Amino acid sequence: MRWIARRRFAAAFALVAGAHTSVAQTITAVDTPHPWQFASAPHVSGDGEHVVGTLLDFSAGEHRAFRMRVGGPMTVIAPPAPYLSHVCLGVNQLGDRVLLTADNGAGPTYIWRTDGTLTHPFGNSTDNLMRGISADGRVLLGGNITGTFTWTADTGYTYLTPAFNRRARPNALSSDGSIAVGDCPRTFPVGDPPVNASEVSACLWLDGAVTLLHTPDSTAFGVNSDGTAIVGEVRQGGAPPIAYRWGASSGAIAFPQGPQGSVADRVSGDGSVITGSGLRTTPGGIPYNGPWIWTEQSGTMPFEEYLSARGVTLGGWVLSTVQSISMDGLVFAGTGALDGFDRVYVVDLRPPVPPIVITTQPAWRRTCNNTSATLTIRTSAPPAAVLWQLADPADLSSWMDLSDGPLGAACATVSGANTLTLQVVWDQDGNCPPQRTFRARASNAAGVANYSDPVTVDSLQPHDFNGDGDIGTDADIEAFFACLGGDCCPTCGSIDYNNDGDIGTDADIESFFRVLGGGPC
Repeated sequence: MRWIARRRFAAAFALVAGAHTSVAQTITAVDTPHPWQFASAPHVSGDGEHVVGTLLDFSAGEHRAFRMRVGGPMTVIAPPAPYLSHVCLGVNQLGDRVLLTADNGAGPTYIWRTDGTLTHPFGNSTDNLMRGISADGRVLLGGNITGTFTWTADTGYTYLTPAFNRRARPNALSSDGSIAVGDCPRTFPVGDPPVNASEVSACLWLDGAVTLLHTPDSTAFGVNSDGTAIVGEVRQGGAPPIAYRWGASSGAIAFPQGPQGSVADRVSGDGSVITGSGLRTTPGGIPYNGPWIWTEQSGTMPFEEYLSARGVTLGGWVLSTVQSISMDGLVFAGTGALDGFDRVYVVDLRPPVPPIVITTQPAWRRTCNNTSATLTIRTSAPPAAVLWQLADPADLSSWMDLSDGPLGAACATVSGANTLTLQVVWDQDGNCPPQRTFRARASNAAGVANYSDPVTVDSLQPHDFNGDGDIGTDADIEAFFACLGGDCCPTCGSIDYNNDGDIGTDADIESFFRVLGGGPC
C-alpha cells in the first residue's frame, strides 16, 4: 500500500542544528522502546514541534504509531481493540491530532488526540484510503471507490471528482483544507476503464472544480498553505522525471526544480522552501537517489550542502530523502544511512529560544482568616508557560504541580496557578499547617524551564512567633517586641504582622494581639 513506508528503519535519530533543544549541530539517537526496533518515514507537525511515524515489532509483525517532541522522548500510541497494529498517515499543525489507520492500513481510520481519546470519523468502515489532514485537524482528505473526497464532522463526505471515479488520486491537502492536489485522468469516461500513466495529469481541486496543471504523465505531490505553490513531477517521452512547481491560480508551470531524474514533493507554508530527491552519482560512478532543496534565497542545491552551510555537522550521515517539512521551512524529517544502517532523521534549523530568566522573585507573605496572599514573579520575556508548585512539608525537595482550586489537606485555595501571579487564601477552619512553601516554573517555547526561589506563605493562627513549637506563649510576645526593637531571633517571623507592607507599626502590634487572642488580624 502506498501510504505504508516501503522500508523500515533500525532506529530513529534526530539531527539538530541551532535547535530548541540543548544539543546543537549533532546527531543524537532517539531510543525506541522495546520491542519496537524499527521506524518508518516520519511526518513533522506544521509548527515543527512534533514528529510522528510508525514503529515495527519485527518478530511479531505489528506496527505502532509514535509521537515525539523534536529532541524529546517518544510516545508509542496503542491501537484500539481489537486491532493489534496501525500505521500513521499524518499530523496536524500543533501535533495534537494524529491520523491513523488500523490493521496495517487495511482497517478503519481514526484520529488520536494528546489526551488519549480516539475519534472514529468513518465508524468501522475500511473503504477509505486517507491522504491528509488539515492544520486544525478538522478536514480529512482521502479516496474510495466513489471518488476523491474531503470530510468534516459537520459536512460529512464532500466528493471532489465523482465523475473521475477512483482513477483520480489525491496526494496532499492545503493547511486550511480548501485545496487538494494529486493526479487525475485527462478524460472523464463513464465507468472505470484502465488509465495509462500518459493519460494522467497533475491536478488540483478547489471550490468543486478540477484544474489539470500539466501535460499527460505528471503528478502533484505537495501544496503550500494557500495553493500558490504546488510541487510534483513531469515525465515526458520516457525520459527521467523532472521536478516542477505550479501556481494554483493559473495552472501554469512556474519553473522546474531540481536536476534531471528528480521529483519535488514537499513545500513550506509560504512556498519559499521546496524539497525533493533526484539522481546522483557517487565518486565511484554508482548512481543513487539523494535529497535536494530549493529556496528563494539560495536556489537549488543538495540538501547536505544546504545543511553544512548552516553549521550542521553531518558526522557520516548519507541522506536519502526529505519526507516532511514544517510550515516555516525550518524543520525537516527524512531517511538516510549512518554507519551502514538505515535511519530516520530530524533537522531543526530554528534559532535557539532564549531561556526565561526570573527577574523578580516571589516574596514572603502571610494570610489570615481567609484573606489572600499574593505571590508574583517577573520574567525577562513573556514565558510560554507558567506553573506554580507546592512543596511537600515532609520533604521540601519534593514538589507538586498546582491547579486552580482547593489544596485539600493544605487548607488553602489557590488561583492563577498558570500565571505570573498566584493567589493563596488560607482556610482557618481546619487543622491547617502554619505555613507552606511555593515556587514558580517559567518555560520558554522549547519547554526549557527556570524555577523561582522557594517562598513561604504563613497562616496567621495564634502564632509561634519565635518558632520554638509552642504557640501563643509569653516567649512569643517577648520575641515579637524584641524584634520590633531590632533584635530578631533567627527563627522569628516577620514584624509586618498584618502583611500591609509597613513594618513594625502600631497596626502590626494590634494585629499580633488580636491573633494571639483568637481574633482576626
